Amino acid sequence: MGVSMLQIDLLGSAISGALVVLFGAGYALLFAFSQLKKSKGMLASSFASYLCLVIAINYLLNALQMSGWGIGLIWFVILGYFLGPIFIWYLTLQTHSEDLNNE
Repeated sequence: MGVSMLQIDLLGSAISGALVVLFGAGYALLFAFSQLKKSKGMLASSFASYLCLVIAINYLLNALQMSGWGIGLIWFVILGYFLGPIFIWYLTLQTHSEDLNNE
């Protein structure tokens, strides 16, 4: 009883998809904590987590055998994963600074 390539691709896409979620959450959390604690080490760790996210997405692309516009869409998602936590952090700063000024 052998394992088919379809089963290997399915397992690979499930594992890499889970890694995308974990590394994406890790990047966002580490980035937020690095800003709260003003820690360069945590900031470096957040970017390392982002690099692992990009690697996991690359494996996901290969496992799903994506091509054409699908790859472009994934690069757009990668950019969103990078910019999202940064924009949310600065939005939070602006929101809370307005709250402190109104009190």
